Amino acid sequence: MEFILKHEKRLSRPITASTNGEFADPLLAQYDFFKSELSSDELNRYLEATHKRKVILIVGIYSGSTAANIGLQPGDRILSVNGEPIFSPQYTMSQINTVPPGVVIPIEIRRPGSTSSETLYIPGGRLGIEAQLQSWQ
Repeated sequence: MEFILKHEKRLSRPITASTNGEFADPLLAQYDFFKSELSSDELNRYLEATHKRKVILIVGIYSGSTAANIGLQPGDRILSVNGEPIFSPQYTMSQINTVPPGVVIPIEIRRPGSTSSETLYIPGGRLGIEAQLQSWQ
């Protein structure tokens, strides 16, 4: 935890550009920094302890969409995409939208009333959902 606090303090200032020179969200830059420095288990513990880990609650599914075709339902919670925890909706959607054609990625979901998660596989592109971002619970 000392490592995290020391480096989080260092990142408390706004970050306006990523390493490739593109403008970046300060939270995404912070996430990328910790992702490079921590194991995946440590990163998950950090995100949960600081209340930065999120879930995407599906509130609606568009008819004929990718989400409808793979069996997502209103009330499902997306816990991770391509093995990455939900940190920011922009980051999560970029994970989905940058998948090359013909490639599928795993999403971990939890159905309403369930205590366990399941994995579905989705192609890249628009999911076709209405969603809300919620804190990890």
